[in-house]
Amino acid sequence: MRDHGFEEYPIKGQTAALLLKCARVAMLGHDVAFVVHNGKMVRYARDLCAAQVRPCAVGKSYLIYGTARVKIYPSEAAYWGLTGWGGFMVLDHELEPGSSALVAQDLCRVMRDMRDLTNLQFPEGEFERLSAHPLENMPPEAVWTGGRGIGS
Repeated sequence: MRDHGFEEYPIKGQTAALLLKCARVAMLGHDVAFVVHNGKMVRYARDLCAAQVRPCAVGKSYLIYGTARVKIYPSEAAYWGLTGWGGFMVLDHELEPGSSALVAQDLCRVMRDMRDLTNLQFPEGEFERLSAHPLENMPPEAVWTGGRGIGS
């Protein structure tokens, strides 16, 4: 994996790595829901994902990669927004057990249960297998070469 310049900010580095996996899976045609801590993180996560892998289109809380999308939800709205979701669900590291973020443990438990139930429709380890595809195998126009923002 290439250097993203987030070494001095380990939290950003963990989020960037998760979003890169989400973008890779979406480029292979599978929808991915990425759940962040709160509503303020939605735009940050969207821009961070778009800065790593160039999307075909960008919306307020989603990125489209070919026929699939990475949809970013705040944890407060994820339960309602992901009812009937047909793709993968990934939680930001702040919603995982043992994180240092000030997140209600009940909310974390509900999000983990939702993730587990949503991902039951796929074989175990499928997300990790799909996200292991190197960017070199992706179309060259999809890989971001290092601009200053979306569309530059």
